[in-house]
Amino acid sequence: MYEGVGLDVLAKGLGHYPASDQPGEVGNVAIAGHRAGHGNPLIDIDAIRDGDRLIIETREGWFVYRVQRHKIVPPADWAVVAPVPERPGAKPTERWFTLTSCEPRYGSLNRYIVFSLLEASFTRAQGLPAEYLADPAAGV
Repeated sequence: MYEGVGLDVLAKGLGHYPASDQPGEVGNVAIAGHRAGHGNPLIDIDAIRDGDRLIIETREGWFVYRVQRHKIVPPADWAVVAPVPERPGAKPTERWFTLTSCEPRYGSLNRYIVFSLLEASFTRAQGLPAEYLADPAAGV
């Protein structure tokens, strides 16, 4: 993941919104990526469902977020990446992860947004438990 969400940054991969929090912190870690082009890191963002787990791995460990909801917004709707998503100015008390990409898949008319809340975190020393490594598509 790279710092920033400019086109030059997103051409390299996923980008962290500079004003957003870091994984695991109270507030909102917001990450953007392309759906089409530049490696298509979020091509299937629309396949993410409520209840799915999203895991962010950092040098410190793993942060497991549970998807709460998704929505489609205009590109200028910056409220989705506020410390409390969709509530600019509100004081955060929870740990959010917001994923943003273009909508539709091969266009940029809108933004596809996925909101998740922190469920668990694990240090490198603890390791990521096996239950988080299972592949649901494989029926494991």
